[in-house]
Amino acid sequence: MNKRKLMEEVARRTGYTPEVCEKILDTFEEVLSDTVSNKMKDASETFRSNAAEALELIRGVFRKTAK
Repeated sequence: MNKRKLMEEVARRTGYTPEVCEKILDTFEEVLSDTVSNKMKDASETFRSNAAEALELIRGVFRKTAK
């Protein structure tokens, strides 16, 4: 279903105008996009941090076996 048809259906079911429904959906899309972006950024930072810790652990293991 495309966005125009979605707006018409939501308007029909709720009694709100298609313009109001579109504004609400646009806002929902923005909030969802921001939330997903922030989650991805957090996950990326966590991954980098965990990868750095894992690399340091591996280096430590190799240092001990080399001695």
